[in-house]
Amino acid sequence: IVNDNAGGCFAKDTKILMSNGEEKEIQFINKGESILTWNFFKSQYEEQKVAFIIDHGAKQYENLKLSFSNGESITIIEDHGIFDYDLNKYVYITIDNYSDYIGHNFVSYLNSNEYCLTKLVSGEVYLETTNAYSITTEYNYNAIANKLFTAPPPDNLYNWIEMFGKLQYDVEKFNRDVETYGLYDYSAFEPYGISYYTFETFNGAYLRIPVEKGIFTFEYVIEQFNLYKEWIN
Repeated sequence: IVNDNAGGCFAKDTKILMSNGEEKEIQFINKGESILTWNFFKSQYEEQKVAFIIDHGAKQYENLKLSFSNGESITIIEDHGIFDYDLNKYVYITIDNYSDYIGHNFVSYLNSNEYCLTKLVSGEVYLETTNAYSITTEYNYNAIANKLFTAPPPDNLYNWIEMFGKLQYDVEKFNRDVETYGLYDYSAFEPYGISYYTFETFNGAYLRIPVEKGIFTFEYVIEQFNLYKEWIN
């Protein structure tokens, strides 16, 4: 699937960690394939399916190559979230702000049971004609790209959940919020042409909590779902 509007993208040779432990270039991954993700409720790795994979087409992009202390690097286009261990959240790195995160510890895959930390050392900006790819997984959203814990924008669709410890949501607080604010039923989304798959896959029921808290509006949720409706539905 080709889409001209790049955002939250990786260069085509970025390697995604599959559920079997092998790495596969993002350009060869298809919707429905199983990759490894991080479950923040359980604080552990978890297999999930690719909800969508978008090729934004081949053209000249401004690339940002980020290099880390473990020798790994990753090339992002426009922006992308990488999990900052020091801040305990995904930070959305761009050409304009990457220098703010130099020296921060980021989370990197070590093995099927462990992760390790690596510092951002430098960034390099350059123009190159390439394909830019976006990837999102069912339920957990995130993907492990070039060993790094990553997630696409918009961050407020999941960064609203409070953390308990490093790489772990506050499950007790989350459950109390469910009791306090309730959950959406699919019937709230159906009139907008949102499929049940989209509602279920992107945890639509739980988005009532941030809406009721005033973190964002229901209209914003519909707007975000509609951005990807063509590829998800």
